[in-house]
Amino acid sequence: MINFFKKPEAPKDPQSLDSICRSGDRITVTIDGMMCGMCEIHIKDAIRKAIPDAKNVTASHESGNANFTLSKSESVSDLMAALHETIDPEGYRILGLTTKN
Repeated sequence: MINFFKKPEAPKDPQSLDSICRSGDRITVTIDGMMCGMCEIHIKDAIRKAIPDAKNVTASHESGNANFTLSKSESVSDLMAALHETIDPEGYRILGLTTKN
């Protein structure tokens, strides 16, 4: 199979699992396996299921990233556990998570 999209790479500076993400932080999750617009929909639905308070959820199969804004503070380890629980069964692989204030 020919893949015209760049394979996503894990973030160079991933967030430590001990960190706390604050309300209003913009979260970027790097995900391997998104190939089309339908994959983007699956990822956005999985994020909304994992983190019901997530706002402005977006996903791009071209960049291999999904983004959302937190509406309440959470630890990175809790976010990753919730995301793995809903994204992994869909057949995608989380490569890392980064935050921006």
